[in-house]
Amino acid sequence: MLPRIILLAAGMLLLTQLAESYSSRCRTGWSSYRHNCYLVIKDRQSWTGAQVVCEMLNANLATITSSSENSAVARMVKSAGAYDAWVGLNDFAKEGSFHGIKSSSRASYTCWKSGQPNNFGGNQNCAALYSNMFWHDDNCSLSKMFVCEY
Repeated sequence: MLPRIILLAAGMLLLTQLAESYSSRCRTGWSSYRHNCYLVIKDRQSWTGAQVVCEMLNANLATITSSSENSAVARMVKSAGAYDAWVGLNDFAKEGSFHGIKSSSRASYTCWKSGQPNNFGGNQNCAALYSNMFWHDDNCSLSKMFVCEY
């Protein structure tokens, strides 16, 4: 009976350690959602500048792949006091075909605001997430807060 109790206690200890490890896997200051970690940077940058900053943090601009992830990241953006923030989509390669930072394939999930993307003025090639969860394309040289992800 004693070995069984020891095995049970050891199993419970292992599960507790795994849970603690999972909840603290993001670096200090980063927020966790599912299997990724996010950080809203309040220092405004162009889209390209934002990606450089994310890379310096061993991350990339956030690439959102689901409705639930979009909601979570939008809450982070709103909590940071941002109206909108750069995320990791652009249509540099082909107008109207938005791709993620590290992907050659078209984004599988999008949440464009009605009438977006619209390439207003012929120079809106980067995606930003409004704090209300919808996306819009904008001029990549504008300075905005941004969301890094790893």
